[in-house]
Amino acid sequence: MLHKTRGFSLLETIVVILIIAIVAALVFPTFVRSKEGGRQVACMSNLRQLYAAISQYATDSDETDIARVRATPGSLVPYCKGADIFFCPDFPVALRSMVASNYQWRFVWTTKPNPEYKELDRFIERQDAAREAEYARLAGSYALLICHTHDELFFMPSQPAVDPELANPLVIELRANGSVYKGRMPYRRLELISVLRRKAANR
Repeated sequence: MLHKTRGFSLLETIVVILIIAIVAALVFPTFVRSKEGGRQVACMSNLRQLYAAISQYATDSDETDIARVRATPGSLVPYCKGADIFFCPDFPVALRSMVASNYQWRFVWTTKPNPEYKELDRFIERQDAAREAEYARLAGSYALLICHTHDELFFMPSQPAVDPELANPLVIELRANGSVYKGRMPYRRLELISVLRRKAANR
């Protein structure tokens, strides 16, 4: 005898779809956080490798203070296995041909004055003086390289208005003592907010 099979009713189908949607909503954020956590670990690994390259470059340059080495991405290429370590995994691949590195390089150095660019020289001198003062104050915790890419505001530099309540970005920093710091740095976002507002006011 043949048994007649009963299909799903409309109500049962809707219930199944709702259950799947609820499970997906619970699991997806965890998956995204896990993936982002992996990229942050890769970013920290890049910074550690760059510190090793900078240290070797400093040794070859007879420089004892690593923070005062005139290190640039170009000068470190021979000390690195590949160009990928100059970029955070969160930084879009399509933009990598436009810059040598997406990390903010904050080495303490004094450039040689150029008579043709007096205004630029004065600007650089002010920057150098500020960095020297910060380096003297922070010593080993001075940030040589900073990654802002994990902060979503990095991708919205033209946004005219930013809520100050959101002043809590994630940054990853390579310190002068070789340690890598990951954490929330409110002042970084606040500085960026003030820059964006000045740009908006000048339009």
